[in-house]
Amino acid sequence: MHHKTLERLFMFAEVARSLSFSKAAKALGISKGHLSAQVKVLEQELDVPLLLRTTRTVRLTLEGEKVLATSQRIKLMTGELERGLNTLDGNIRLTAPKLFAQTYLVDVMRQFRSIHPTVKFELNTSYTPHDLNYVNFDMAFRATDSSPPENMVSKKLLDYTQVVVASPGYLQKHGTPLDLESLHEHNCLPAHESTVWSFDNANIKVNCAISSNDNIVLKELALKSEGIVRLPSYFLDSEIKQGTLVPLLTNQAAKRSSLYLLYPTATRESSRLSAFTSFVSDYFKSNLG
Repeated sequence: MHHKTLERLFMFAEVARSLSFSKAAKALGISKGHLSAQVKVLEQELDVPLLLRTTRTVRLTLEGEKVLATSQRIKLMTGELERGLNTLDGNIRLTAPKLFAQTYLVDVMRQFRSIHPTVKFELNTSYTPHDLNYVNFDMAFRATDSSPPENMVSKKLLDYTQVVVASPGYLQKHGTPLDLESLHEHNCLPAHESTVWSFDNANIKVNCAISSNDNIVLKELALKSEGIVRLPSYFLDSEIKQGTLVPLLTNQAAKRSSLYLLYPTATRESSRLSAFTSFVSDYFKSNLG
């Protein structure tokens, strides 16, 4: 059906609802004469009379009633199509490091859903470097100190370092390490199987007071003055600003890492996923730029 015919159908429907050319013309914002002419053209195109006109009244013919019902269905379908194109819905499946998810991703998802409430998220918190070409995730947030995978689209979100910190209470009781070697004299809180801490100019094997595979637990232990911990800078920002954890060995250059949003090229074909990738980029530019 020609788009001009659709326009005339919607004009006719307005006349049919109000049974008045004057009221319909006012509602449509056009002249009464133009409206009357367009309805006549529609009758000619359909080759049926749609209205019975007198000087005082306008009534629908039987054919007019059928065309009105059809035009209402078409308008409803058009409205649903427009809403469908402008409304994002469906699931977004994400995988991300636990610390990053807690620090940033919870807020990212919350803000995105406040704009697009019909979008749902499935979040897997994992340090496993999943290959998105073979697993059922749409996107991955991944930390690396090297280049991101070449077979993925990558957007760098932030840079960070591993920061060594302890609580003021621990330092008051045990003293402050002034160089890397002095870490041997302190209680350290490494992750499991990570008792060697790497710096740009040295690798130091630390004494393990308590170890854990959960960095949230390690930070909590450090806050309770149980030892020295080494964690990503973005996960310690608020505690350092508040003074509840104190940076140590700041003269030692730590290895720099970056956190990326990764997704297969085909992801850009989905309006839902494309909107989310743009939102994530804007979020980090606004909050960290």
